[in-house]
Amino acid sequence: ERWRGALKKREGEVLAALGKEWEAKEAERERASARQRRGLAAAEAELRGKVAELEREQRRMRGVEAALTAKVAAAEQKAAHEAALRQATHQGELAAAQAALGQASGKVAMLEERLAAAEAREVRQEEEARATRQAEAAAAAAP
Repeated sequence: ERWRGALKKREGEVLAALGKEWEAKEAERERASARQRRGLAAAEAELRGKVAELEREQRRMRGVEAALTAKVAAAEQKAAHEAALRQATHQGELAAAQAALGQASGKVAMLEERLAAAEAREVRQEEEARATRQAEAAAAAAP
């Protein structure tokens, strides 16, 4: 009986030691799990911060892109307007030059006609003068 009592006592001591060891291991597992959860929570918070930062940067980039698109459109519109003004100016200058050329051509034609008339008059006057001289010479030579 004593032997049984000693065995039971020893069994109780072993079971108590095993229970304490198990509780210590369980407590360590809980602490390790808590450390992991804190680490994961910190990593998650860091990732959320980075995601928020990336979203802010993305919004800023969209704003920059929109501003750049607006500036490009404004520059293209201004360039098109200036090109249209230059073309209108050049067309006006071309029309004025063509009108001046037409007037000059008309003046040249008129001057050519006047020159031809003056040359014809000069030829006629020379012929009349020659005829007069011949008539005078013939009259002077006749008795």
